[in-house]
Amino acid sequence: MIKSEYINLFIEAAEDTFKTMCHVGIVRDGSLFTRTWGTNPVYDMTGCLRISGRFTGSILINMNKDIAQKAVENFLGEAIKDDATTADGFGELLNMIVGGASARLGNGIRIALPTVSMGQDQQIHSLKQYAWLVIPMEIPEWGKFNIEVAIREMDI
Repeated sequence: MIKSEYINLFIEAAEDTFKTMCHVGIVRDGSLFTRTWGTNPVYDMTGCLRISGRFTGSILINMNKDIAQKAVENFLGEAIKDDATTADGFGELLNMIVGGASARLGNGIRIALPTVSMGQDQQIHSLKQYAWLVIPMEIPEWGKFNIEVAIREMDI
C-alpha cells in the first residue's frame, strides 16, 4: 500500500494546479477507498499518466466532461467548442499535477505522456498487482471528481 505522505503530495499538487491554473479551489470529498483491477472509473472523462523510476505505476484524474471543460476553459481563458481541445487541456492539467507531485517526491521519476479517454464504461487498468487508491475530490462550484493513484516505491 502506498504511504499516506505520498498520497498527500498528489492532493497538494492538484490543489496548487487547480488554484493557480484554473482559478478554482478543490476540497477532499470523503474517505479514500480502493478500486480493484478490472473495475471502471466512475466519471466519463479520464486522464491517465504513467510514471517510472523511483516510483512506478499510474495516476489518473476522472471527472465528468462538463467539469473538465470548465476547468480547461478557465485554464485557457476562453470558451471551448470541441472535445479535442478539452482533451488536450485536460491532459496538460494532469501533466502539471503529476509533475508537481513528482517534484515533491524527489529525483528519479520519469513521466510518460498523458492519455485521455472519454465516454462511459472506460476500461483503464493499472498493473494487476496494483489497486487504484481513489481520492474523492470536489470543485465546490462545479462538482465531484476523483484522483486515482496506483503506484509503488521501487527498491533502487
